[in-house]
Amino acid sequence: MFYVWHGCKSRAHTVAGSFSAANKLAQRVTCNDKPTVLEVQEGSEGKQFWKCFEGGKQDYFSLLEDDRKYAKSLRLFNLYEV
Repeated sequence: MFYVWHGCKSRAHTVAGSFSAANKLAQRVTCNDKPTVLEVQEGSEGKQFWKCFEGGKQDYFSLLEDDRKYAKSLRLFNLYEV
């Protein structure tokens, strides 16, 4: 499964492009079971999403209540189950 997580400060063009890129990556997977691509918005993550991270949600810092504007670049995380 591929998660495409959009932070609350994500720019519109990044949101649009990241889902498209994840789908292209999923199509390149060579096994019979193609991964599902799920979009997740910051603040609506489920328990399964947080299980991907070693520290879970406890080490997560949210910008949901931060009213400042941000102009940051895309960050990619490679997560896998061990």
